[in-house]
Amino acid sequence: MAEGGQCGGACPNGEICDLAADKCIKPSCTLPEEKPFTGNTNNNKVISLQLLDEKNGCDLNDDASPDNVAGKIIGIYAAANDAIKDAVKDGSVVVLMAPDAWKTDKTQFTIDLLLGDIDPSTQSCNPSAASGCKYTVNKSSYDQLFSGKGTCPALVTFDPAQVDGDKLEAGGNQQVFNLSLPVVGLQLVLKISRAQIVGTVADQDGWKSTKDAMLCGVIGKDDLEKAIDAVPDAVLNQTGFDKATIKSLIGGVLKPDIDTDGDKDPDAISIALSMETAATPVTGYAKD
Repeated sequence: MAEGGQCGGACPNGEICDLAADKCIKPSCTLPEEKPFTGNTNNNKVISLQLLDEKNGCDLNDDASPDNVAGKIIGIYAAANDAIKDAVKDGSVVVLMAPDAWKTDKTQFTIDLLLGDIDPSTQSCNPSAASGCKYTVNKSSYDQLFSGKGTCPALVTFDPAQVDGDKLEAGGNQQVFNLSLPVVGLQLVLKISRAQIVGTVADQDGWKSTKDAMLCGVIGKDDLEKAIDAVPDAVLNQTGFDKATIKSLIGGVLKPDIDTDGDKDPDAISIALSMETAATPVTGYAKD
């Protein structure tokens, strides 16, 4: 194991840190060129994101009713949404949507979900406004540990995506992304699987905005417990609870409601967030 922390500090130019192996490696794939960002007029940025209450969500189990058990958190911990809303509003969290095409006739395409930063040239802009900001893409949005050769894939891709008139649907069983959610005083990094987006788009000639949108998915019960286990003890001590107590408190509220393995026993927790997006220029990669 390398000394001095993860990979012994900064890796040499052209190499990245493989956290699992704790060593610097040279990626076998290459990052996409910047031109697909700078020349894509359909890039969108998430301008609002917040957890919905349990009465609102996507129908994830085909019972014609909304599924969003995670929304119960709002009832017992009203501040759960503050960190999410504020991070998007002030630009400390920048979520970009980069489609590889834009079709409104049910033709399928893909949408990469990328993390980014405000371009320094517009540093004083309002990140929650529909215009006025430019953005850069973080290289960490791509799987540079991808074992294949060629172009590194995005870590999160909604595939398939399609628009029927003004209705956008994207994602499904294969999509996974991480969401940092404050729960009972802890900042939990939750793995959301089976992620999907539904919403209304404003302009068929190009992706100008998305309104009345939801970002939905499920959180595995085991993944929730792993997220709690990953909280540093120093942080946990500040809450006055141990991990077993936290698991009991959260588990008492967030009971699994979705069966993901077909055994008719719910093993995952549904979640839904409201979302709005607006078209935005992307200037390329953030500087290292």
